[in-house]
Amino acid sequence: MASSSASHQRTTCRPSLHIRRSYAAPMSDWGELRFFLAVCRTGSLAAAARRLRVDPTTVGRHIQALERSLDARLFDRTPAGWRPTEVGRRIRPSAEAMEASWSELELAAEGTRVRAAGNVRLTTLEVVASHVIAPALPRFRAQWPEITLEIITTARTLRLDRAEADVALRLVRPREETLVGRRVGVVEQALYGSRDYLERHGTPTGPALGDHDALAYSEAPFALPGQQWLLDRPSPPRVTLRVISVSTLLQATRAGVGLAVLPRLIADRTPELVRLDAVGAPPGRDLWRVVHRDLAQVARVRALLDFLDELF
Repeated sequence: MASSSASHQRTTCRPSLHIRRSYAAPMSDWGELRFFLAVCRTGSLAAAARRLRVDPTTVGRHIQALERSLDARLFDRTPAGWRPTEVGRRIRPSAEAMEASWSELELAAEGTRVRAAGNVRLTTLEVVASHVIAPALPRFRAQWPEITLEIITTARTLRLDRAEADVALRLVRPREETLVGRRVGVVEQALYGSRDYLERHGTPTGPALGDHDALAYSEAPFALPGQQWLLDRPSPPRVTLRVISVSTLLQATRAGVGLAVLPRLIADRTPELVRLDAVGAPPGRDLWRVVHRDLAQVARVRALLDFLDELF
């Protein structure tokens, strides 16, 4: 059952700009070069397959087909992963130039579509997807029944110019000339502790936190500047746990492990937590809605943009 479900997901949730190619396509076809670049960037068939939303066997077949077309080995299979050979390194810049040209072609064609139907891929933070977007999805579904929305929650910045997603909600303003960004809100943050933790360790009444334990991110979009604000206290707390996700940080704080900087949109709704306003407040994070300029007026993408603007 799980295998069937995964197979169905690969079939129905492909990137909206993906164009399927046959295995018999000539070497000049973009399809095989797309697989070549994915292996270059990830270092393995499995990781490339996850990025392209296919299975590793498919990636391997395309690499073999390209190697036969060029009559050259493109990768060395090493214990540390797949490493480009000299030939692979030499053709990579040309492959990336073809990738950019193909993306422009797809985007130009996509811009002519006027029906609000099909797949739209939104990439954003887990906390925004779970606590802001998900509760409003019934309204989106009722208004746009022919659109299939795919939400990708990742700390990695997906490349909109490479059709890894159609729309992004980010904590940084876009700098690329091909992208259009709009500031839609602020993710406010504060320092929190559980009632149990504060009963055992006392409630801080000022900026000094040297007698307290703290929880922090090992890597996450919220790590800066909120985390730096916490560690820059006159007497900083002891960091006793580092995690990668906002949800894990929230649960550990609820369990009384220590103090943590959390987004107010989830922490204020958690009854076990106390917001420590006397310590001060870390800076908020601007939230930007980003789209490739050539997709901004495509009907299904425009529907999502309007939904997000209204929501925030």
